Amino acid sequence: MNSKGKSSLNVILGVISLMLVSRGLGLLRDTLIGYRFGSSLETDAYFGSILITTSLFLSFGSALATNTVPYIVRARRQEATGLNRIIVAVLGMASALTVAYWFLLPLVMKYYVKSASAAEAAQTYSLSRILIPAVWFVIMTYFFVGVLQGSEHFTLPAMVSLPFNLLFFAYLILWSDQYGVVGLAWVTSIGWGLQCVFVGIPVLYKKILHVPAQLRLPKSEPVLKTYFMSLVPIIIVTMTHQLNLMVDNWQAYPFVDGSNSAIYYGNVLFKAIVTTTVYGITAVMFPKFNSRYIDADRVGLYQSVINVLRSISLLLIPMSVGLIFFGSQVISLIFYRGQFTAEDVSMTMVAFSGYTSFMIAFGIIEVVNKAFYTVNNRRIPLLITVAITVGNFALSMVLTQRIGFGGIAVGTSLAYYLGAILALGLFLKEEDGGGKRRLFVTCSKAVVAALAMGICLYLYKGAADFYRIEGAKDIGLLIVGIGLGIIVYGVMLLAVKEELITYNVKKLLRKI
Repeated sequence: MNSKGKSSLNVILGVISLMLVSRGLGLLRDTLIGYRFGSSLETDAYFGSILITTSLFLSFGSALATNTVPYIVRARRQEATGLNRIIVAVLGMASALTVAYWFLLPLVMKYYVKSASAAEAAQTYSLSRILIPAVWFVIMTYFFVGVLQGSEHFTLPAMVSLPFNLLFFAYLILWSDQYGVVGLAWVTSIGWGLQCVFVGIPVLYKKILHVPAQLRLPKSEPVLKTYFMSLVPIIIVTMTHQLNLMVDNWQAYPFVDGSNSAIYYGNVLFKAIVTTTVYGITAVMFPKFNSRYIDADRVGLYQSVINVLRSISLLLIPMSVGLIFFGSQVISLIFYRGQFTAEDVSMTMVAFSGYTSFMIAFGIIEVVNKAFYTVNNRRIPLLITVAITVGNFALSMVLTQRIGFGGIAVGTSLAYYLGAILALGLFLKEEDGGGKRRLFVTCSKAVVAALAMGICLYLYKGAADFYRIEGAKDIGLLIVGIGLGIIVYGVMLLAVKEELITYNVKKLLRKI
C-alpha cells in the first residue's frame, strides 16, 4: 500500500472512530428517550413529527452535501466553482423551503396520518409545527458538511452531532418530566441550530472571508444552474431510505400503539451500525473518486470503487450475521428499562431484524451511487431508487396481510436487495479489469467466514444459556460473544486467504 493509501486508511479509521463515539452518544440519547417515554401514543406522535420534518429533510441535506463535494474538489484543483454564489443561493433556498413547508405541512399531514387516531394526528401536527425551524438548520448543516468534506476536513463533520446530543442529555435528565414530548420537540429544533453553528462558522470564516481568487466567477458563469440541476436527482436518490421508512411507518399505523416507535428504534440501531461504517468510508473516498475522474483515471476510479465495495462487504456481512444472534440482547441492553417494556423489545427486534438483514445491500447501493455521481450519471441511481421504493410498497402490502407486522421489515429487506443487484449489474457491466471477479471472490469468502462464525455463536449462545440480559454478568457474556465472533471470522478469512486481510496482516507482522 502506498503512502496515499496508508493516509486514506488512517483518515477512514479516524473518521469511523469519531462517528462511533457520536453514534454511541446517539444511542445513549435514544436509550434515555425510551427510558423516559417508552413506546406510546405520545412517542408515536413525536417520532412521526420527526419523520415528516427533520428526518425528511435529512435526505435533502445529505443530497446537498453529496452534490457540493465535487465542486469543492474542483476548487481545490484550481478550477472555478463560484462557491460564494452557491452559498448565498443555498441560504436563500433553505429559507424558501422552510417557509413553504410551513404552509404545506397540513397537506402532508392529511396523507401521512390518514390511519392514525384523532388524538395522535393532532399531537403529531402540533409537534411538527415546533420542528419546522429545524428544517432550515438541517439543510444548512449538511451543506456546510459537504464543503468541509470536499476540502478533506473530516473531523468536524464526524463530530457534528456532539452539541445536539449534549443538549438532549441535559433535557432528558433535568426537564423531561416537566415538559414531556413538547419540550423534546423544542430541544430537537434548538439542537439542530447548534449543529449548524458548529460546522457553519468554520466554513463561513475560511471560505467567504478568505475566499481564494480561483473560487470567484464572473456573473455570466452558469454555475448555479448546473449546481441546482444536478441536485434534483440526487435529492430523490438520497431520500431512498427515508421514503422507505415513511412507507414502513404508513404500513405500521393499523397495528397496535407503539408500532411506529418500534420501527423508529429499530431504524436508529440500524443506522447507528451501518452508517458509521459506510459513511465513514464513503465520506473519505468520494472526494478521491472525483479526483481520479478529473485526472481521467478511469481504471483507477473503478479499482477504488471495487476495493471500497470489497471492504464494506468484509465488514457488513459478519455484522448482519452477528446481530441475528445478539440483536434482541443488544436492544434489551440499550432500551429495556423504565417505560420500555419487554413487549417493546419484541416489536423493536422485529423491525431491527429486517433492517439488519439488508445492511450489505444498503452499503452497496450507497457506494455505487457515489460512483455514478462521480461520472456525472444521475439517471441510474434514480432508477434504483424507484425500484426499491415501489418494490418495498408492493412487497410490504402483500407480506403484512400474510405475516402481520413482520411483513414490513421483510418487504423492505427484499426491496433493498433488488436495488443492490440492479446497482451492481449496471455498474460492473462497464468494468473489464477483473474487478467483478475480485468482488465476487471477496463476498464469497466473507459469506463462508460469516457462516462459520454464526455456527460458533449459535453453539456459544446455547452453551451459555444466553437469552436474557439481567445484569453485569450477561453484559460480560455479550462482550465475550462479540469477541469470539470477531476472532472466528478473522481466522476464517485468513484460512480462506482473503487478499485484503492477508495483505494487511503481513504488513502488520513486518512492522512488529
